[in-house]
Amino acid sequence: MKQYTIMLVEDEEDIRSRIFSKIEPNQDFKVIAQANNGYDAFELFEKMIPDVLITDIKMPFVDGLTLAQSVKLLYPKTKIVFITGFNEFDYAKKAIELGVIDYLSKPISLVDIEQVLNKLKQRLDDDERNLFNEEKLKEVYQSQLPALIDYQFNDILRKRVITQQEIDRFSLYGYDFNTGYFTCGLIQIEGEAPLLVIEQTRTFLFNAIKKQFSNCIHALVFNSVYGLGFCLHHEQITMNDMMSKCAEIVDLKSGISNIVVKIALSASFDQFAKFNIHFNQTIETMKRFDSFNFDCIGQYDDFEVEPASMELNSMWFDHFEAMMRLKSISEIDDFLSTQLEDERDVRITDRKLLIKLASMCLDYAEFLHVNLDEIIGLDILERLASFRKMSSLWHYIRELIINIRDRSTLNQQSKSLEIFKNIESMMKSSYHDPNFSMEMVCEALNISTSYLTSLYKRYSSTSFNKCLVKHRIDKASELLMNTPLKIYEIAEKVGYNDVYYFSHSFKKQTGLTPKEFRHE
Repeated sequence: MKQYTIMLVEDEEDIRSRIFSKIEPNQDFKVIAQANNGYDAFELFEKMIPDVLITDIKMPFVDGLTLAQSVKLLYPKTKIVFITGFNEFDYAKKAIELGVIDYLSKPISLVDIEQVLNKLKQRLDDDERNLFNEEKLKEVYQSQLPALIDYQFNDILRKRVITQQEIDRFSLYGYDFNTGYFTCGLIQIEGEAPLLVIEQTRTFLFNAIKKQFSNCIHALVFNSVYGLGFCLHHEQITMNDMMSKCAEIVDLKSGISNIVVKIALSASFDQFAKFNIHFNQTIETMKRFDSFNFDCIGQYDDFEVEPASMELNSMWFDHFEAMMRLKSISEIDDFLSTQLEDERDVRITDRKLLIKLASMCLDYAEFLHVNLDEIIGLDILERLASFRKMSSLWHYIRELIINIRDRSTLNQQSKSLEIFKNIESMMKSSYHDPNFSMEMVCEALNISTSYLTSLYKRYSSTSFNKCLVKHRIDKASELLMNTPLKIYEIAEKVGYNDVYYFSHSFKKQTGLTPKEFRHE
C-alpha cells in the first residue's frame, strides 16, 4: 500500500499542530514538511515535492492562493487543499474552481480531516491506477494509432527500396500486407477558406475514404507533405469501382463545402514493396490537375514506372532535408552510406541537383538563423558546382551541416547570455517595484519562465527569486548603514510593501534584523 506525502502550511502554530496530530494516525498519509508562511513553503516544497499541499489561505508574506498557483504551474499533478476561516469561504470556492481539491473550514474537526483525506486518497489512487490501467493504455494507443500510421507511411515514402522488415512493421498495428492487391490515392484541397472549414473538409474526406472503401481488406488514410494520402488493400477491386466511389465522395463533399477537392489514384499492384513507386504515380497524376480550379478525379495510365533517379526524386530530398534539421551527424552518415551506395562515384552532370542542394543548404542555414556567407565566403551554388564526384559533394555537405550547427550553437549561446544580462539589468533598475517578478520579466522579453529558469541555472549559482531577494537586501543594507531612513521607508524603497515580510527576509538573508544590523 502506497503512503502519500503531505506538506502542511499554516501561520498559526497551534492550528498547524492540531491538524498534524489529526493526520498523523492515518496510515495512508505522512506529513513530510511544514512551514508557517508561503514564502518559505514554496522553497521547501521544491525540495520535498509532496503529493499533497494543505495550506491556509490568509498568511503573511505570500498567501495560500499565490502559493497554490505557483505550485500548480510547476507541479500540476499536486493535490491542493485550502484551510479557510468562515469569512474566507467565497475565496476558497474560487480556489476550488481553479483546481483545488477541497477546503477545511476552521475550526477543523477530526471528521473534516478524515473526509478530506478520503477524497484525496481516492483521487491519488485513481491517478496511480491510470498510470498502469490496461484499458487506459489501450485508449491511449488507439488515440495515437493514426499518428503511428502517418509516420510509417511517410517513412517508407522516403525510401528508395521498401524492405520486408518495413512491411512486417505494419503487422504490429494489425495490417498484413504480404498478400492481396493495393492501390494508392492522394487527395489535395485547394481554395481559400477559413481554417475551420478546411479542417472540417479534411476530417470529412478522412472518414469518407474509410466508409466508401469499407469493403476493402483495409482502407488506411494518412497525412503527407503532398496531401491526404490513402492506401487501399483489397482483393482486386476494379478501377471503375474505385473511380465511382471517389466520385460519390466528391459529390457528398459538395454538400458541406465549396473547397476544391482533387483525387488521384495509382494503378493497382500486388506487391506492397512497390508502394512508393505507385504513390509517385498519384503525385504525377495530381500535377496534371494544376491548372484546374474545380473538383476532379483522375487515374494513372496503367503502365509501370521505374523508381525516380536520385536527381529527380522529390521525396528523397524531403527526407534528407528533414534529417538535416532533426537527426544527428551519425544518423546522416548512416543514411548517406546506405542510400547513396550506388551513386558514390557517379560524376555530377545534373545542374538541377546542385540547385536543389544549394536551396536546401540556404534554407537550413536560415532555419538556424545562420549567415551562410560567413561560413563559406562565396556563392553556395558556385561552391557545390566545383565538385565532380558524388562522394566529394556529400562529404562537403556533411561538413557544411556540422559548421552550420556549430555556428548556430555559438549564436544561441551569445543570445542567451545577452538575454541573461538584460534580465540582470532589469532587476537592477526595477528591484524597488513591489510588483517586479519573474512573470513581468518573461512578458517584457517574450520568453517562458522555464527558459528564464534555465538561464539562471547556466549563468548563476542561484535562482531568479533568490537573486532578487539578495539584491533587495544588499540595497537595504546600504540604506541602513548610510541613511537615517526609518525601516519601513527602506522596505518600501527596496520593493517591500510589508515591513514584517521585509524584516523576515532581511534576517533570513543576513542573520540579523534590520534594527540589529543598523546598530551592530
